[in-house]
Amino acid sequence: MGQYPYQTERSQKINVTVMVSTVVSLLIPALLETYSSMREHDLDTVMECVPVIVTALVALIKILNHNINRKKFENMFDRMTEQWDISEINGELHILNEITEQGSRMGSLYRSSLWGFLVLFVSLPLCSPFLDIIAPLNETRAKLPLFKLNYIVDMDDHFYIVHLHSAWWSFVIVLIITTIDSLYMVIIHYSCGLFVLCGYQVKKAAEVGRAIDIKDNRFKSCVIIHYEAISFYEYMDESTRTSYLFQVLFNMIGITSTAVQAVMYIDQPRESLKVIMFLLGQQFHLYALSVPGQVMIDRSSELINDIYVSKWHEIPLKFEKTLHIMQIRCSKPCKLSAGGLYEMNIENFGAIVKTCMSYFTILLSLRE
Repeated sequence: MGQYPYQTERSQKINVTVMVSTVVSLLIPALLETYSSMREHDLDTVMECVPVIVTALVALIKILNHNINRKKFENMFDRMTEQWDISEINGELHILNEITEQGSRMGSLYRSSLWGFLVLFVSLPLCSPFLDIIAPLNETRAKLPLFKLNYIVDMDDHFYIVHLHSAWWSFVIVLIITTIDSLYMVIIHYSCGLFVLCGYQVKKAAEVGRAIDIKDNRFKSCVIIHYEAISFYEYMDESTRTSYLFQVLFNMIGITSTAVQAVMYIDQPRESLKVIMFLLGQQFHLYALSVPGQVMIDRSSELINDIYVSKWHEIPLKFEKTLHIMQIRCSKPCKLSAGGLYEMNIENFGAIVKTCMSYFTILLSLRE
């Protein structure tokens, strides 16, 4: 996707251009259909276009934000590599590896789920042509397009070309979303691993008790790791907070409009199933944005307990004060935010879903 930090600039620009052009190629007919529907006061058709538009905008925001902050992420990757080597030398790599693997497994589950939704979503419009071949009727079954947009051509005559373009667009969208989100899951879990590593070092250093040399560097190493964990979190939050704000906003709009669309097609099983797949994908995407933020809050807060259960009372006063300062900082959990207005966690995810349902009922009443 043109985001690999060590590829050539030319290759990066070509890949990004292909991704962005693909997304925009469906955004244009979606906007045309929205404009014509609004002129005709056709709210139902507008509701069908809105989820497509907001999904395209979310994908554009993801890839452009990562591209704009490319140097920051390169710096983060270099710092991750450096700390990984240090932890391996110190025999502490298993701590970072365990937490980072959790992010990797979460990303794998996320990718598998969205790709599963995509396959079913793209396959449903092909049911009619397939049934016409294996179980033909006296008349041709109606062909349902993947998206009801304004392609300025006859949809029946160009069904397969339009479907191929819509399917390619859907593939690119899911590729962008799953790749960048799962990458962020691993990065955030790595940051959480630094907090866990700090707690491990504190408990290990405190076991020496008052026999520890005043010039011993073990507690200095704890402070350095804690500082690295906090600065890494701040770097990640700074690189994503604006992007998260627009993603959450567009996700809310998409979920609300897709829910209305599902009610519109409640009496059409095939169309209704396709819309439900789209709705589940949007909700799962919002959930996947919220879970890493919750993990960050939990892991950064756990360091207080790690310090408390260590043998801090058996170490020299100088080191006790150091741990006390660390505890004071830990009392303020590290929270990923969307523009500083919304915290990325599970509680707020539930609040957003409830808010979407409230807007959903309002839109339904307007439609009636």
